Amino acid sequence: MSVTMLCDPKGAPGQITNVIDSSDACNLKFTASSYEACPFFSITNLFEQYKYFFSLAFIAVGIFICFLGEKLFHIVLFLLTALAVAFVILMFVTQVAFAKGNQKNAYWIVLAIACLAGITAGYFIVKYEQFSFAIVGGSLGGVLGLTLSSLIISHFQLSVF
Repeated sequence: MSVTMLCDPKGAPGQITNVIDSSDACNLKFTASSYEACPFFSITNLFEQYKYFFSLAFIAVGIFICFLGEKLFHIVLFLLTALAVAFVILMFVTQVAFAKGNQKNAYWIVLAIACLAGITAGYFIVKYEQFSFAIVGGSLGGVLGLTLSSLIISHFQLSVF
């Protein structure tokens, strides 16, 4: 069975329109469009709206890390940890916790909280440098494991659930 929800920004909230049910003996496909299928926040739209700011910020951070990374190891470790933690918090909160209809001010509050959490995490990573390598290694190992398992599952088309 295949279920597909399409975004209909002009549709009425709470209503499913254009339901298409094409039954096949071996493959059932269900396609519907609704207002609720539209994303309420898109990181792509945020990057597109502020593309010049993010471009300059990423270029500046990249040049800083490229030329001064080894000499200023603690600063680079702090910056990368702060950015990674803030990014993870932003992704989690915007995709899971926000309900539709929140005002734009809520996103700026979450951005401020994510930045504060990133700065705090960066401070503790630099302060306890001996544990930072274990944390970074464990995190990268987890990401590598998830990536490999996703590739294996998608390559062999295994059904996990």
